[in-house]
Amino acid sequence: MNSILKYISDIRPKGSPSVHSLGNPDDLYNTISSAGFSDISIKKYTFYYQAGTFEQYWSDYLSSTANAIRYTVESKGSQVISAIKKDAQEIPNKFIDNNGLIQFPWDVLLATANT
Repeated sequence: MNSILKYISDIRPKGSPSVHSLGNPDDLYNTISSAGFSDISIKKYTFYYQAGTFEQYWSDYLSSTANAIRYTVESKGSQVISAIKKDAQEIPNKFIDNNGLIQFPWDVLLATANT
């Protein structure tokens, strides 16, 4: 999403939360606590997602995660799409395994609490 925001900064309304807004354990804890819960426990689990090649990952990203904004992205033209795609390739490149496939680590926070 950061690559998209770099080229289409107004694609997400100001103040809109990110899908990762509760990815920080402290932020999650504070949100749960401010909702009136106590005895809060947060555990982090790491899973690995095989996203395939970058081309497979990019195609999947556009048809699922970014599907709601796909028209807006595509309406900006092929030069902008190419620039977004090039920027977007930097992060996955760090996670390419020996077979040329992307292996993303996904951290999942699991929270429990009492009322």
